[in-house]
Amino acid sequence: MIRHFCKALPCTSFLLPWAFLIMINLIVSLLLAAGTWVLCATCFFDSVWSGCFPAIIVFVLSLAISNKMIAKKVQAIILESQTQMKELGKIQSQETLKRMMPKIMDKTIEILNKAYKYEYFQFSVTQTINAQIGTLYYIQKRFDEAEPYLKNSIFLNGTALGMYACILYKKNDIDGMKKQFKKALRFAQRDVLLWHVYAWCLDQNKDQDGAIEILNQCLIFNAKSDTTKENLNRLKNGQHIDMAPFGEQWYQYMLEQPTAQAIQAMGQGRKMASPFARHVRK
Repeated sequence: MIRHFCKALPCTSFLLPWAFLIMINLIVSLLLAAGTWVLCATCFFDSVWSGCFPAIIVFVLSLAISNKMIAKKVQAIILESQTQMKELGKIQSQETLKRMMPKIMDKTIEILNKAYKYEYFQFSVTQTINAQIGTLYYIQKRFDEAEPYLKNSIFLNGTALGMYACILYKKNDIDGMKKQFKKALRFAQRDVLLWHVYAWCLDQNKDQDGAIEILNQCLIFNAKSDTTKENLNRLKNGQHIDMAPFGEQWYQYMLEQPTAQAIQAMGQGRKMASPFARHVRK
């Protein structure tokens, strides 16, 4: 509610990028630490400096405990959403899957929205949930709805940021795409698939030299990747990148038409983007 109220005020909108600095857990911990300092300095010790050490201990413990409590609540919501997504994996008929998928996805997003009530209690809650919701919209090809979520997703989620880069690619904003892929790969250097998605976009944009450069960078961090070596040879021989070795995970970027099996696998939650997901290595 606070977030939407602030967006409605032009005079405060410029403060939104810094809103994450004002966290309730942090404020409460600071108040407890200040109270401890005053109590120790005035009642138990003679010097004002004597209360500093107890105040620091109270601050650290209070912040750690409160953050852990909020993290458990947010994680419970995410697990609930993943349970909802697994309903797709139980559907056998492709016609039923096509009909039920939007309903189940919307229900999952509704569940994830409950986590926003903790956005001013702990750092990165909003960005983490943005990544999850943006990914769900994206794999439904609801790109306009996905874009604002993916754009403001957590920096640790390379998949979500990569999807945003793909949206920019679809809009022919190549400079913006490059910027976002670099941002996505900053903390996902071991994600061979993400490097290849970047190179694939450059290759499709007739920038084979750029694609070769990206795959060479991929090899710096993933020297044992046979897929990268094979695709480098393909590019040098005038052929396009082959994404087939990545299987179903490649289709989550919606740059090529996914198979029905891939859609069902993504629906089961195995391929959902997560800031703690393992990177794809081939």
